[in-house]
Amino acid sequence: PGPCHCYHLYGEAKAWGCRWYTIWMKQTCKASLAGCKLVVVTKDDGSLGHSQEGEVRFLKSKAFPHERVSTAEFALMLLECQC
Repeated sequence: PGPCHCYHLYGEAKAWGCRWYTIWMKQTCKASLAGCKLVVVTKDDGSLGHSQEGEVRFLKSKAFPHERVSTAEFALMLLECQC
């Protein structure tokens, strides 16, 4: 299945694991190469969850441009785009 990323994401091994992260990294790389806008959705106070902190470290390590928006800002973005 590949390397374990639990320590990178959570600081310790977790029962639920990190297989999702390998898939997320692959899809994020594909999205970046396709020119998609990468958006990190934060809590309304601007903070991140533990997994998100690892995701942002990955984005920065790859020098992928990304925008940070709160959940409230993201909801407005969705409403405005009329998807």
